[in-house]
Amino acid sequence: MRIFRQQNSKNKQSSTSGQPAEGSKDENGLDAMEAAASMLRILGNHAFELEGNDHNTFTDNCERWARHLATGSQPPLENADHQDVGDTNKPMFGPGGANSPRNWTDAIQFFRTRRVREQAFVNRRLREQTSLIWDLADTLKAAQKGNATSEKTIDTELNQFGQVVEGGALAQIQTQFSRLADNVRHTLEEQREDFKKQVQTLKSRLQEAERDRDMSRSEVQLMNRQLTAMREDLQVIRRQLELDPLTQVYNRGAFDQTIRRYIDLALVSGQTLALMMLDVDHFKAINDRYGHLAGDQVLIALGKTLTRAFLRKDDFLARYGGEEFTILLFVSEISDMEKVSQNVLNKVADMEIQRVPEATITCSIGYTFLNSSDTPDSLIRRADEALYRAKANGRNRFEVG
Repeated sequence: MRIFRQQNSKNKQSSTSGQPAEGSKDENGLDAMEAAASMLRILGNHAFELEGNDHNTFTDNCERWARHLATGSQPPLENADHQDVGDTNKPMFGPGGANSPRNWTDAIQFFRTRRVREQAFVNRRLREQTSLIWDLADTLKAAQKGNATSEKTIDTELNQFGQVVEGGALAQIQTQFSRLADNVRHTLEEQREDFKKQVQTLKSRLQEAERDRDMSRSEVQLMNRQLTAMREDLQVIRRQLELDPLTQVYNRGAFDQTIRRYIDLALVSGQTLALMMLDVDHFKAINDRYGHLAGDQVLIALGKTLTRAFLRKDDFLARYGGEEFTILLFVSEISDMEKVSQNVLNKVADMEIQRVPEATITCSIGYTFLNSSDTPDSLIRRADEALYRAKANGRNRFEVG
């Protein structure tokens, strides 16, 4: 709020605390307190309606702060969106008026708190909308398989759209999305015509089937049961293709498909993306001493432990290969990863394995953060190098890359 610090030369001595002097004017003759009050009223009239917040209470508090700065009346009792605001006409200092002191510190904090919440709200909505956009893109690509002309057209539009989304310019995103929608609409019309032809063909076949009475009802029922069983088997196989059969977490293939989405989402939303790589210490020695069934028990227990450690919807856990696991997660602060890594080390050390009764299982961790120039390979390589240093420096520890 630069206007709060614009003073006439005759008021400079009275504003050494960084707050506007009472009745001070800027170079255009604008009263600082009136300007601040107008800004708070604008904030209240045009603020986002945030989830979990009483919008009417917030706008009322904006008006109360505006009155306080303009007239010296009682401000809201607390610097928050939710509260019992009390008597709006009761002055905070004595009878109120132009010479009453103003609570600039809490007013600024009230304004700052709201802007931070609105920023978090917009960022969350942007992440959700970007995720929906990529889901739509994947669905469209899958829908065009088998139609070479439509597939080429849609792929071209999707690639251009992806480049625009990475740029983050809203006007370009809207223009490109409109073009994509037109192409999709045209493609759907073509598919509708193809579907009509397929329906007509199916109708003809049904008519032929009605004329063919040689097939018994029992044979038809058997065929239907077989088709149903095949569909169910296909769904099971699709799920199994994404899951590691031993640990029941995502497998390497699912990780390779997901890391690109997480990188794109982080670059668009401005969130901090971390990649953690974890490896069981002395796993070969466990297999050699206790047998491969014991090693499998260790991996199963580790999968369950990591699943409980990373419960947020955005956390992505996968078995990268052998005794190595990877986790993709968004963090608020870079320093948070030290606490997260130490928590994982502690939970792994607390695991009890039936086939390895006297041994303490430990692991080593390497993690790194996404840079704007990173590719999936470069991000993985830094995390893997950090993991190698953790093992070289004594194991049962974490290093950052």
